[in-house]
Amino acid sequence: MRRGGIIIKKQPRFVQLFVIGIVIVLLALAVMMHINFMVNHRVSDLNKRIMDANHLITELYTLEHIFQSIRLAQRGHLLAGTDDYLEAFETQNQAYVSTLSKIECVVKNDPEQHRLLQEIRNTYNATLIYHITPLFERRSVFEDDPSLIFKDDIIQDLLAHSSNASFTLQTLIGTLQEHERMSLEKAYDDFSFWQYVNWVSIFLIPSVGIPLLFVGSFLFLRELHRYRTGQEKHLESLRLERDRYEEAIRCSNLFSYSWDLENDVITPEERFIRLLGYDPERIQGMTAIQYSQFFHPDDIGKLAIDYQTHLMGKSEHLTTMVRMIHKDGHPITFMLRGQISRRSSDGEPLEIVGTYNDITEQVTLALAPKQDMKDLKAMFDTMDQGLAYMRLIHNEAGEVVDFEIVRANRAHSEFIGVPNEEILHRPASTLSPPLSKELVELNLNVGITGKSVIFETKDLLFGRYFRISSYQPEPGFVAMLMDDITNERDMEHKVLYERMLFETTLLSVAEGVISTDEVGIVQFINEAAEHLIGWEAEEAIGRPLSEIFHLVPTDRRKRTPDLAQLVLSKRESLSLGDQATLVARDGVERYISDHASPIIGKDGELYGMVIVFRDATEDRTKAQEMRTLSISDPLTSLYNRRHFDRIKEEINNEPYQPLTLVLADVNGLKLTNDAFGHDAGDELLRKVAAVMKRTCRENDIIFRVGGDEFVLLLPQTDAEHAETILNRINNALKKEKVRNLLISVAFGSAQHNTEEGFETTFKTAEDRMYRNKLKENVTYKRQMIVSILDQLYEKEESIEEHNKLVSSYAKDLAMQTQLSSEEVELIEKAALFHDLGKIAINKNILRLKTSQLTQVQTLELRRHPEIGYNILRSLDEYAPLAEAVLYHHERFDGNGYPRGLKGEEIPLYARIIAVANAWANLTDPNSTSEQTPKSVAVASLKGMKGTVLDPDLVDCFLKKAFTSR
Repeated sequence: MRRGGIIIKKQPRFVQLFVIGIVIVLLALAVMMHINFMVNHRVSDLNKRIMDANHLITELYTLEHIFQSIRLAQRGHLLAGTDDYLEAFETQNQAYVSTLSKIECVVKNDPEQHRLLQEIRNTYNATLIYHITPLFERRSVFEDDPSLIFKDDIIQDLLAHSSNASFTLQTLIGTLQEHERMSLEKAYDDFSFWQYVNWVSIFLIPSVGIPLLFVGSFLFLRELHRYRTGQEKHLESLRLERDRYEEAIRCSNLFSYSWDLENDVITPEERFIRLLGYDPERIQGMTAIQYSQFFHPDDIGKLAIDYQTHLMGKSEHLTTMVRMIHKDGHPITFMLRGQISRRSSDGEPLEIVGTYNDITEQVTLALAPKQDMKDLKAMFDTMDQGLAYMRLIHNEAGEVVDFEIVRANRAHSEFIGVPNEEILHRPASTLSPPLSKELVELNLNVGITGKSVIFETKDLLFGRYFRISSYQPEPGFVAMLMDDITNERDMEHKVLYERMLFETTLLSVAEGVISTDEVGIVQFINEAAEHLIGWEAEEAIGRPLSEIFHLVPTDRRKRTPDLAQLVLSKRESLSLGDQATLVARDGVERYISDHASPIIGKDGELYGMVIVFRDATEDRTKAQEMRTLSISDPLTSLYNRRHFDRIKEEINNEPYQPLTLVLADVNGLKLTNDAFGHDAGDELLRKVAAVMKRTCRENDIIFRVGGDEFVLLLPQTDAEHAETILNRINNALKKEKVRNLLISVAFGSAQHNTEEGFETTFKTAEDRMYRNKLKENVTYKRQMIVSILDQLYEKEESIEEHNKLVSSYAKDLAMQTQLSSEEVELIEKAALFHDLGKIAINKNILRLKTSQLTQVQTLELRRHPEIGYNILRSLDEYAPLAEAVLYHHERFDGNGYPRGLKGEEIPLYARIIAVANAWANLTDPNSTSEQTPKSVAVASLKGMKGTVLDPDLVDCFLKKAFTSR
């Protein structure tokens, strides 16, 4: 068909049908793929839902089982009253809380399930507070007669409420299980349906979509081939036209640009940016304000007015002359043209495109002034530099043999000390005084070769220095410029002297000194620095500072500081302090005290940097030792209480969370000190500390905060993992002993809650620790006292038989004094322990007779009643025995020890043991060299009446106890 005089070829019918067919095929495939994706997604969601439901049902069965175990532990404790059931209750209670938390994680968006879970939690907490805990407390009332437990109305009422709560909890759990089973059945039905749909879609897409896609693709590719062939021919034609256009542009002085007014972005042509001397990447994409910095300041105002006039529609085209500043500072003049190329729907201009035309040369030619010879002459004569214009003189053979000065300025006459009138137009070889031979030869050589030269010379007559520059301005002539550089040379000599003086000073100081240039290349190094870094000055100079001054961070987790880069880039003084360590060339590491400063001239120019440093290893080591002592416990080498108070402010930071705090208290420390001395107690603390350090992780922090108290901070650790660590510590402690005694430590832990604060966490852990200590301490101390007694018997075999005899005699005497059976039992046990304190007495002293002891040994032996007293009173059940042991060596007349009590001031139990002990000493063959006759023993015992022993008890023992035996 023909349109506007142009023939437009209409597309064939089959092409339109082909395009429609392809679109239908692609839409069908897209729909089928979307159905397949939705089916797979639905099946995956249902599968996860089924797994979550199964998991929830399993956890609910676990919860039901745990609650049954709690009821069993409750009933068991009521019946038996032992700690085992309390521990089982605590364990099941923690499991109940943990399982309920897991269930809450599984139940996500179901409001009904959340309601049931909250009701379960509230019911259980109420049961625990109002029924179970009071029930346990009430149980202690019936320790003496457990048969009365189930006759108590309060217990019966608590049991009834507990049973009702149990029924409610089981009902709630059952409701939740039934709700989840129904949900699970529906999920199974949905899963089966969508799985069927999935299999249908999997079969349908390949069987229908692939043939359609194959046919459509074949037709599409065939038509695409035809289209591409035509397009390639058209593109080739466009490419040739573009190349011709670009070549024409390159041959002109035109440079294009565009200004996006909507986004305020100016995009000039890259050739134009390079013409200004800049990198194209720097100027591309600038705003108008940023771009204005490249225009001459005097032209910016006029340019803004011209643009505004064009944008307001007052001019059809923008045409103006403007100067732009080259990167090196010289101006370039352009004829700038532009026109609005794009407008918005409401007529607002959106873009301007245009060109720059370099007209610098034309403007320069048009504005160049005519040469004013008079001005040039004035300038020539007033120059500070000496200038001589010389004509070469040739011989008959055409060779250059001499030159004459045809013109010279005033400065030239002053420099050589001869008036110009005396030297002009005269051959140089005839001048008097003659010119320097070197000067003549160099100027002749310039005239012959045409090569310029620059050299320096000294006028011996006046003692001044000159810099000579000679060149050939035109064939047959030589121009010579002379500069007086005497002051410059004097300054150089002065600077050289000061530098030598400065370097000599630096070479002699004790500190290491290194200086660099402005890019960090070493320029100077003194002897002290050579020793510290291991580099000779000849090798080091000219190398980068980082190569010879090798620093490594003191904290190896941080990056190595680049000292040169830091000082030179910031232009500020710097001291690394203890942040870095200097590694010498031979690998030796030293702490250093350093100070690095930039070298900045009066003009603000950076000339380099200087580093002054010294070996601070000894100072740092002493400081580190002092710091270590300030934060460490000297006995265990753990952190002390001061460091704990300091670091606990930091534990709210993210790297520590979740954080578990553990308090540990060593059981029986005082008992160990009393039994074996403080050396044994110190050994016990050191072993506990060593086990903790060995079994804890590298990032765990351990403190000794008191005599027998330790604190462990376990970063990145929840309650479950903390329990594993404590089990590991306990297992390791069971393998350790001190003086053949087992080690026992009570632990209490709490996971830190940053919202509640550190003190709350500490109090929770402390309460749990004391609770565990109450449970463990009694059993441990009982075992410890028995172990001490066994060790005493191993230490001195005769003591065991002696103690048994004293215990037997004391029991008989107590029975005769009409004491109750409980008191008799106490006296019997106290007598068995009366020499327990001898565990801390040197065994060599124990083997000597009283008459063989020195005064010091006697005093040492007399400590055993107090030691035995301190050991026994540490256990409540042995506290009634302690005073009997303490005073069993008191005398009735007040001359005994340890307190010098008299008469009935001495407790009855102690007086009875004293009589039994005296009789055992008299009659036991192990305590005497030979068997003492009974009559002699009786007489000796009677002799102690009223002085050593209670006379009434002696009579009672001899009349009744002895007779019965």
